[in-house]
Amino acid sequence: PVWQLRPSVLSFHFGIPSDLIMQRARALDIAIGITATSLEEALQIERAGANFIIAQGIEAGGHRGIFTNEVTDARLTTFELLPQVVRRCTVPVVAAGGIMDGCDIQKAIDFGASAVQMGTAFLCCAESGASSEYKAALMAERPRPSVFTKGFSGRWARGVENAFTRHMEGKPTLPFPMQNTLTGALRQVAARSHDPEHQSLWAGAAFHKARALKVCELMNALQIELKG
Repeated sequence: PVWQLRPSVLSFHFGIPSDLIMQRARALDIAIGITATSLEEALQIERAGANFIIAQGIEAGGHRGIFTNEVTDARLTTFELLPQVVRRCTVPVVAAGGIMDGCDIQKAIDFGASAVQMGTAFLCCAESGASSEYKAALMAERPRPSVFTKGFSGRWARGVENAFTRHMEGKPTLPFPMQNTLTGALRQVAARSHDPEHQSLWAGAAFHKARALKVCELMNALQIELKG
């Protein structure tokens, strides 16, 4: 179906897609971006022929884009990883992780990024699909910490600490995606019952800077901050 839609861009997480997918995208003139969490991954991505690299720092919310759980995560911050990738790679680099306002965008550009990828900054927007309790956890006056967990999916992901992340700390999990499937029913029941303690509240390390605005208002604010 995605080939029929012919989007301008496809981005990939958890590694490099197959040669067949890369070739099909090129044939349809679809730009491909792939997430890197280290310089080594970025170099592999460039060799594979991607059009751009998404340099994901450890601050990013949601799943780490690391290629495999079998290697040690370098846990580089966005502004540790970004200059390394910009210096060694020739394709455009998109900065991701902890970017919440215009000052962060400008810093990423100053470090050589061609663009930024922002997710957590938009979670509290009126148009966001995040549940009301999800947004409340992000906007709390005394926010909980942002933590890494494999409990929900079997892969490391960053989100707001809750009862489930605490319960799963240090416990073994099934590999991804089996763990994700296993916890699916739990997350669905939690969402229906408005229970934030058993939902995956994915959010970046700087989630406390999220703003409850309409998307157009946030975009305008980012432009003003960037120009300032």
